[in-house]
Amino acid sequence: MSHTTERKVRLHLFEDDDGATKAHVVVDTGTTALTGRGTAHHQAADARVPDTGDEPAAGRGLRKSLGN
Repeated sequence: MSHTTERKVRLHLFEDDDGATKAHVVVDTGTTALTGRGTAHHQAADARVPDTGDEPAAGRGLRKSLGN
């Protein structure tokens, strides 16, 4: 038997003064909200390019919100 569900996800991304990208993720299951936070840091030698840390930070936040 196949089963399909839908989850609502809120993703908040921001960059701090040190250049770290931080994510706060909320996964709404309909009965509870799972939350997680993730951070991505750039290497000192790397050029500071906007949005480059968004995907790693978001992925880490999602992973933590789902307990992995």
